[in-house]
Amino acid sequence: MPQNIRLNVFLSRCGICSRREADQFISEGRVSVNGNITTVLGTKVILGKDKVKVDGIPIKLPRKHSYFILNKPTGVVTTLKDPKKRRDIGMFIKEIGIRLYPIGRLDYNSEGLLILTDDGELAHRIQHPRYKIQKEYLVTVDKPLSTSDIANIRKGIELDDGFLKVLSIKKVVGAKPDPSYKIIITEGRNRIIRRLFEKLGFKIVRLERISIGGIRIGKLKVGAWRKLRAEEIVRIKKLANLNR
Repeated sequence: MPQNIRLNVFLSRCGICSRREADQFISEGRVSVNGNITTVLGTKVILGKDKVKVDGIPIKLPRKHSYFILNKPTGVVTTLKDPKKRRDIGMFIKEIGIRLYPIGRLDYNSEGLLILTDDGELAHRIQHPRYKIQKEYLVTVDKPLSTSDIANIRKGIELDDGFLKVLSIKKVVGAKPDPSYKIIITEGRNRIIRRLFEKLGFKIVRLERISIGGIRIGKLKVGAWRKLRAEEIVRIKKLANLNR
């Protein structure tokens, strides 16, 4: 029996954009189904039967998805092309030759692990708080955290867009630069680590994401990329409850 799925899910699986961005594309009248523009969110399509176009370009499910990681440098925006002409991640992955988009974001002054893929459903699930996929960061601040600061972070901090409770935080002994801390969260809100420390009166000197769902940046050089290994793909899909 043909599978009937929501249009935004279909666009996401095709690697065009995230579900949220797909809804925006639909609302803007950029998507057609069988030659008819649709602006109705929640529209469904039949896989293998309905013909979908975005901006007049036919869209199809890829036969096989691609998965990469990039060690994003500081001073780079997490977009494939920046209208302000700043350095963007597209400059670093041009040679891959596949249309990929990043899962989640790192702000301009942050560095570290980005997962890049054309698997929109996986991207959606990694970012969705429902799946509680862990993200680990190495944070260097301008002064040491006191015992009470660490206790408050572990207990949870109320930010302007809601409560944040970290999974763990611990000091990295012997780290250079110092003081540095490893912190694990499952959140994906904008600048959430920076806002957490700002709330407590600390300035972040360096912020690096070192792991997502057990996939680690390891010794990958800054600005370099690599393909995900088969076992890493299996692991992250399992965490995201994807068995396809």
